[in-house]
Amino acid sequence: MTSRLVRDIRDRAIALAKRWSHESVGRRHLVGAIAAELSLDLPTPVEELLGPAGCNVAPPQIDRDVEALLERCTTPQDAEKVFRELLELLDIPPSEAQEPAPPHQDVGDAEPASNAKLLDVDEVLAELDDLVGLHDVKEAVRGLVALHRFDRERRRSGLPAMQPGLNLVFTGEPGTGKTTVARIVARLYRALGLLPKGHLVEVHRPDLIGEYVGHTAARVARVVERARGGVLFIDEAYALTSLGDRDFGSEAVATLVKLMEEHRAELAVIVAGYPEPMETFIRSNPGLESRFQQRIDFPPYTADELEQIFRSLARDLDLEVPERTLHRVRSVIAKASASDRTGNARFVRNLIQGSYLRMARRADADGVIEGHELRVLEPDDIPDPRTRGDDRPGMYL
Repeated sequence: MTSRLVRDIRDRAIALAKRWSHESVGRRHLVGAIAAELSLDLPTPVEELLGPAGCNVAPPQIDRDVEALLERCTTPQDAEKVFRELLELLDIPPSEAQEPAPPHQDVGDAEPASNAKLLDVDEVLAELDDLVGLHDVKEAVRGLVALHRFDRERRRSGLPAMQPGLNLVFTGEPGTGKTTVARIVARLYRALGLLPKGHLVEVHRPDLIGEYVGHTAARVARVVERARGGVLFIDEAYALTSLGDRDFGSEAVATLVKLMEEHRAELAVIVAGYPEPMETFIRSNPGLESRFQQRIDFPPYTADELEQIFRSLARDLDLEVPERTLHRVRSVIAKASASDRTGNARFVRNLIQGSYLRMARRADADGVIEGHELRVLEPDDIPDPRTRGDDRPGMYL
């Protein structure tokens, strides 16, 4: 009988492959899944390990060698052994582990080490500007940069300073750019000299909540240790307290608040989720209210912005989208908007994945794939959200 630990790790590995649209669950997904399940320190950030994202639309299949490794993960000790083996197989030596955080220092005293750091700020802001839409979000992030620069100059001049915190609340629906902007904010904090590393550690409720007394605090501590020097991003953070007193969510929040205070000079925490549940979450603990005083709202994308995202994703795949096809894309987005099924980039990613699948079927229908069929998206390749076929976008939402 398969142990619960094996099932949990398998589910996490499959979820990672799905999140990155990979066609199979390989060693890199397994090592990431074990690290998340056991709260182990993964030397390489999971984004670097798993990227780039693919275009797979079918359920990912587990590679045979991965299945064999999975079956050995019957206990935490055995799973950790498999984890160490995978690091060697993936050529990720432990010596490449994240650098230790620098000695404790006041955030307000942290300054860029050179002018190159200041130039990096502009480079990172250029990445922010390249994102489609998000006008108010971009202005809010630029306001954060100005606030920290201004505060630093006042301190240099011997004037009182507010010493603004680094923690943020991101509110908005899924697929509105919160995780992407969180990564940019992490790099901005590093470029400004506010954090030594500027990496992002993304976690969800299962990464923080344990199954027995004392397990939760240990999990939170391990996650915070991985994030030290950078940003801890907790998506759907309200899920930590959604079950009230029936689980260890309150223990996770209390432990997080304590560690945020202990590591305030080397850790930023960004919590994200739907607006109303996040309001309730922040009010659930006085320590959260005092530490999360800055909020950035992420509005749904407009129809024009969703079209821009579609065109950008098509360019990444080197696909040509003639005007006749764009007309079809606009029609699909409009219909989805009318039924409240859009407003987020995830819808568009699913749409282009469905289009890619239909394009492949069309090109292969006669058994001969011609050159022009590899690149040009035709109107009939764009799925209709109202249909019930296997290639409808709703299948991938």
